[in-house]
Amino acid sequence: MLHAILMQHLKSFLTLLTSLAFLTACETERTPETFLLPENFKGFFYIVYEQTNGQGKVFEQNRRIYNIPITGVLFTKFKNDWRSIKFENGTINQQFYFVDDNGKRKRIKVLDTGDFNNEATINLKKQQYSRDSLGVFFISAGTISNGKITLTTDQYYIGKYNDLAKTKDFTFQHIDSLRNHLTKSGM
Repeated sequence: MLHAILMQHLKSFLTLLTSLAFLTACETERTPETFLLPENFKGFFYIVYEQTNGQGKVFEQNRRIYNIPITGVLFTKFKNDWRSIKFENGTINQQFYFVDDNGKRKRIKVLDTGDFNNEATINLKKQQYSRDSLGVFFISAGTISNGKITLTTDQYYIGKYNDLAKTKDFTFQHIDSLRNHLTKSGM
């Protein structure tokens, strides 16, 4: 009888452990994403999440699709899932494309500011991309606020490394004015 009770508790414990392992594994991956940008777009662009009047949730082959408008600010109904990633072992699967008027996609190289040597680099890289290579840079994920309204955003930059520091970023007021326009127009 005692053996049967112990075995039942062991089974329950193993089921709980397996469930926790599964849930933890689910938290380590962000949904794959595809970003579609107007052909020849350059500069900063933002994704603003959880917007009632934002772009609907679009998927293509189990990937989130973000159609970035020429304004560079996309308001979406998607929820930002950055907070579910454990960065030490998480996976981020993002693809970026320019899209021409016929819908043809051209892949954009993903770059990181850490790919380039600068005055703060301790271990110089022997090979690095040209500072004039066009690519997309991840800038930040988080929130922006004016004290009354807080928006959850991801921020990216498309351009050349050499131009990154010289390019003017969007202000909260600019993004909020686009959001207000979207709300008023009922889109």
